[in-house]
Formats: sequence, structure tokens, C-alpha cells
Amino acid sequence: MSVLVTFGFVHGYRSGIGLVSSSLVLLNPLLTLLSLSAAGLGVAAVVADRPDRAPASPSAAPPAPPPAPARDPYPPA
Repeated sequence: MSVLVTFGFVHGYRSGIGLVSSSLVLLNPLLTLLSLSAAGLGVAAVVADRPDRAPASPSAAPPAPPPAPARDPYPPA
């Protein structure tokens, strides 16, 4: 990407400002695509981290609550 910018600036210096602006126009869709894909990855990470989804593996599940205390089979009279 820096090669394209450097190429645009060198040739823009020799032949006027037109080639610099045309190289930036060529870079704009690429930068937009990169930013959108980065944003998409961020959204995917947030969606995957939602607590209302089932855990991916049993080891990621929270520990089970402790069992209820046993009731006395012979209550006091």
C-alpha cells in the first residue's frame, strides 16, 4: 500500500497533482474495505461474547451450584 502512495507522490510531483489524487482515489475503496472488515470482526467478537448464548464447551460452563443440604429424616418432636 505504501508503494502505491509513494508511486503516486513521485509521479504526482513530476506531472502535477492529478496523479496523487488518482492514487488516493484508488486507495480509498481499499481502506474502506479494510475498515469495514475490522468493524465486522469487532461486531462478531461482541456477538460471540454475549452472556445469553450457551457456552461453546462444557469446560467453559460456570460451575454447578452446591447441592442443597440434606433434610433431617427425623424432625424433632
